[in-house]
Amino acid sequence: MRRLLHFWSLAAALAVAGLPSVSQAQIAISEDAHQVFTLAPQLYPELFSGGGELGTFQGYVYRHYSASGVYIGLQNERLHLLGGPFGETLSSPGTVAEVRQVLETQKVEKDAAERAVIRTELMRSWNAHGATSSGSPRLTHLPMRMQDVESIIPLGLMAGGHVTPIDHIYFGPINRDSPLGAYEVYVVGNGVISEISTRPNHTSTGVEYRVVLQHTANFYSYYDLIDVLDPAIASQIPAGALDNGKIHRGPISVSGGQVLGRIGGKTLDFANVDTNTFLPGFIRPASYAREPWKIFTVDTFAAYDEPLRSQLLAKTNRVALPRIGKIDFDVSGALRGNWFLQNTNGYAGAAEVANTSQYHVGHLAIVPYVMDPSYYVVSLGEFKGQATQLGVRSMPQDPATITPATGLVKLELVQPPNGGPPALSNAQSPGLGTILLQVLPGEQLKVQVFPDVAPDAVSGFTEAARLYVR
Repeated sequence: MRRLLHFWSLAAALAVAGLPSVSQAQIAISEDAHQVFTLAPQLYPELFSGGGELGTFQGYVYRHYSASGVYIGLQNERLHLLGGPFGETLSSPGTVAEVRQVLETQKVEKDAAERAVIRTELMRSWNAHGATSSGSPRLTHLPMRMQDVESIIPLGLMAGGHVTPIDHIYFGPINRDSPLGAYEVYVVGNGVISEISTRPNHTSTGVEYRVVLQHTANFYSYYDLIDVLDPAIASQIPAGALDNGKIHRGPISVSGGQVLGRIGGKTLDFANVDTNTFLPGFIRPASYAREPWKIFTVDTFAAYDEPLRSQLLAKTNRVALPRIGKIDFDVSGALRGNWFLQNTNGYAGAAEVANTSQYHVGHLAIVPYVMDPSYYVVSLGEFKGQATQLGVRSMPQDPATITPATGLVKLELVQPPNGGPPALSNAQSPGLGTILLQVLPGEQLKVQVFPDVAPDAVSGFTEAARLYVR
C-alpha cells in the first residue's frame, strides 16, 4: 500500500507541476499501449480526456487525466488504473494487449452505430419515398458531353472554404466565358429525382440548383451548380416548392441520357454516394453529420463500363492512383487527416457560424495534394483572416507516422503547388509563416500558427495554442 501511495503522490505532484519525470520522447511504449492511450479517450471521454504527457515512476509508465483524476499505468505490459472511480488502489483490467483488443472491438461497434445514425438521417431525406430495391447499378450516360469538357478535377481538392478534401468531382467546361446555360447536363442513369434545392447563383443573377438522383435504395448521384433545369423537369415542380430555401422531394422519374439542365462557364459538381459503403479514413463518423453523404462517397469512374470510363479518365488531370482521388485520410493516433477545433461540433462548425459561409473556420486538414499524393498540403480554416491552403517547405517525415511519440513538429509554410511540380514550388516559394503541431493521445492535436514568422524565430507553443480533435 505504501508503494501505491507513493506512486499516487508523486504522479499527482508531477501532474500539477506539468512535468513528467522523464521526457516523453525518451519513453518507449509498445504499439498495444499506444493504441490503448489513443482509443481510451475516444470511447470514455468522461474518464480519459485531457491526458498529460507520459511519466515514469518505479517501473511504471503512466498518464494522468486531470479532469477525472484517473491514471493509466503500465508495467510489464500489464495495464493498471488508479484514481477517480477506480479508487486509490491500483486495479488491473488485464494485459495491455487484452485491453487493446477490447477497446478496438468497442471502437468498431461505436463507429458502426454512428454510421447507422448518419445513414438513417441521410435516407430520411434522400429516400423519402421508401425505395426498397438495392444494389450499385452501372451508370449509362456521362453527366456532360466530353467535347464540352476541358478537364475533370478528381475528389480531394482543397480550395478556399473547402478546407477538408472535397467530396465531389468537377467537370470544367471547355470555355469558362460561356453564357448561362451553354452546356447540357444529363441524367446518368435511370432513377427518380428525390431532392431538388436552390441557392443564389454564385456567378450570375438568379439561382443554381442541386439535384439528388436516386438509382436504388442505397445508390445515388448528385449534381450541384446547375444554372437552369430542363423544362421537362421544371414543369413537374409545384409553384413555390423551392421558395425561401425549401427542398422539393419529388419524386420525378427520369431516364438515362435525358437532359437534366444546363450550366454556363463554370464547373459542374458531381458525385456518387452508396450508403452501403463507408470510407474508413474518417475516424469519427459523427463529426460529418452536417454533410452525411460525405462518408459514403464512392468512385464515380468505377460505376461506368467501357468506353465511357476511358472517356472520363482521358479528361482527368490526376495520374496517381486511384484516378478518382481520395477524401478520407485520417490515420488513428497520427497527424494525417482532418481535424476540427475542439468544441466546435465537427464539420458543422461552432453554433455561431454553423449555418453561415464561415462554418469552416475551425477546420484543419493535413493531407496529400490531390495531384501529387507524395506532397502534403496544410489547409487552414483561418490564416490571416481567411481560409487558406499552404504548402510545406520540407516535411520531416510522413504525417501518417507522426504520433505522440514524435513530440513537437515545426513546419515552414509556403505557397501550395497550384497544379505545378511541388518540388519546384517548395524551392522557389517564399516563406509565409510557421505552424507548430503536436499530436496528443486520444486523437487530439495541439496547433499554433505563426503567420509571417520564420521557423527560427519560433521556439515553442504560447498561450495562443489551440486544441483540435477528430
